[in-house]
Amino acid sequence: MDFLGSEEGARFLEQKYRPRIDALKEYFGPRFTGIRFLDIGIGYGMFLKAVEKEGVEKLFGMDPFPNSIEIARGNTSAELFQGDILDDEWPVEREGYDAITCMDVVEHLENPALFFTKVKRYLRDGGIVLVTTPNKSLPYMMRSVPLVGFKDPNPTHINVRRPSY
Repeated sequence: MDFLGSEEGARFLEQKYRPRIDALKEYFGPRFTGIRFLDIGIGYGMFLKAVEKEGVEKLFGMDPFPNSIEIARGNTSAELFQGDILDDEWPVEREGYDAITCMDVVEHLENPALFFTKVKRYLRDGGIVLVTTPNKSLPYMMRSVPLVGFKDPNPTHINVRRPSY
């Protein structure tokens, strides 16, 4: 059994995603389960799976990698699209979503502001965008101190910024 399919994996995902789901539930209140929800950069679809378990039925996801989409189809019933943040037009409905999430993706972009410029085209009035990314706070910067930390092993983290950014 793989880690994500194990009890330990389920506990890890619950701890990781619970604050994000609770923030969305607080924002939408009782209408949470009826929202149209889009996740950008779905990875293996685990966040979509977690939101689906909370009762949200109108789920959509977008990712540039066909293999990620294929794996995600085994984890969620969300409607999935192949598309890239950098594309001129995303393959999803404009002004079609109450909530758009983008977890741990913008640090991979040369120009993260581009995501925020484009995402508003796809958000409904009164909607919310929830983004997570590593930030260049003290714990992150300590990674590069010799004998104390370990450098970020992901060379694609090209745009990690301070929280004030």
